[in-house]
Amino acid sequence: MSIAFAEYLDAKYPLDERSLNRDVRALFESSLRSHSALRILDMGCGSGASLRRLLQSGLNGRVELTGVDRDADLLQLARDRIVHDLEMAEFELSRSAEVVDARRNREFVTLRLEAAELLAYEPAQSGIYDAVIAQALMDLLPLERMVERIRRWLAPAGLFYASLNYDAGTVLYPAYGDGEFEAALLGVYDASMERWVDGQRCGGAYSGRRLHAALSEAGFDILALGSSDWNITPYCGSYRDADEACLAALLDMIHGEGLRSGQFETRQLEDWLGDRQTQLANRKLALIIHQVDLVAQKASA
Repeated sequence: MSIAFAEYLDAKYPLDERSLNRDVRALFESSLRSHSALRILDMGCGSGASLRRLLQSGLNGRVELTGVDRDADLLQLARDRIVHDLEMAEFELSRSAEVVDARRNREFVTLRLEAAELLAYEPAQSGIYDAVIAQALMDLLPLERMVERIRRWLAPAGLFYASLNYDAGTVLYPAYGDGEFEAALLGVYDASMERWVDGQRCGGAYSGRRLHAALSEAGFDILALGSSDWNITPYCGSYRDADEACLAALLDMIHGEGLRSGQFETRQLEDWLGDRQTQLANRKLALIIHQVDLVAQKASA
């Protein structure tokens, strides 16, 4: 990837914001606002994008937020940005190494960020979270195993909000001259996402549909489901927000997977990348990626 991962997360923040399914998100956030006290876990929280969105959504009363990620540097970045957001919203803050407490009138926010591998993480007790969230994550995890753990972590009638789940659909425009080559390259890109952990298949390139199936089989009720496609397309001759940087990074990812596969001639790959980069520079290149958001509810008893 041509930019550092933290910079890539920053670049795609407005793209994610545009892409999140509005109906699915609205149902989740309105359900949370009906509570006067909440405990929420963000799995793979990265630089804190989902937690920041939650705090901006108008939650009420007392909110306890826990974010877990294996990257300590990203967690520090998340803490700094959430603290800044809270200060700008005129919360009074109290900070220690482990916890940030914030108060504004009758609103209370407690933030904990923990460095841990998600497959090893366990909360202090089961059944304590009103909601668990995961953004652009479930392709990396063994679904049946994680769904069972999420079910155990949630309180009765608790919600799982999984957003931006890749679901096997990357298309570039305009059509490439050698369509068979690009189709094969994108097939390799999808195949690179197919992973197994301890003998269990991860969400991979079909994480949207596979997650839906795993949740249904585990007894969750799917309350809402909808597409959250990335549309990285020129708009009136320009790219929006930081879309150009995102598209450049994605071209590098696809090209890199083609190289690692050993299935293509290097010259073919370099010609493809050069052609697509020229179209990007001329603001002619578009990319659409199919993704799925959903909200699922654990049984109430």
